[in-house]
Amino acid sequence: MTFFKNKYILIATGVLLGGIAGFFYWKFIGCTSGTCYIQSNPYRMTAYAALMGGLLFSIFKTSVGVVMANSDFPFNKNAEEDYLDFPVLSEDATSQDYKFIHPCEMKLSKTVKLLDGVLTEDVPEWGTAGSYIIVCTGIGDTVTEAKDKAYKIVDKIKFGNDEHHRTDIGDKCEKALKKLNKLGFCTGWKF
Repeated sequence: MTFFKNKYILIATGVLLGGIAGFFYWKFIGCTSGTCYIQSNPYRMTAYAALMGGLLFSIFKTSVGVVMANSDFPFNKNAEEDYLDFPVLSEDATSQDYKFIHPCEMKLSKTVKLLDGVLTEDVPEWGTAGSYIIVCTGIGDTVTEAKDKAYKIVDKIKFGNDEHHRTDIGDKCEKALKKLNKLGFCTGWKF
């Protein structure tokens, strides 16, 4: 119940701030010629900005990001060439998953691939260009939901024999959220 209450308080805050911003936009910037349907009228401008503020504040959700890197990241003890041109494979990822895959140190490189039963050289493929390869994110209503979504995408990404990612992202958040909630912070967040 508290989660829904906090969500609506957040949306109401967005409507209020948007309305105030819309009124001040009309007052100080606006459209003085009268040809602008929304900006030339204080009521329409305030209502429009209030709607936009409510929509903006309604999209806030919990997000978790998992860094995928080589095993010695961030120390990079090997030579730079040792981190280059490993193919980054994401063949199991759907087009929806790609919205949550954020390349970091990657480049377009050429590789050998089996295409239609024929071994083909110089096939363009995303490859590594350093040790900090990719960040996979998950978005959800709770930390656990966001974390689970992020790790589902991590499982679909492969590169080289030296891939590493932490498996404890978001775990400390459960204890920290309780403390933050007691202090009045992050009251809309749930583990």
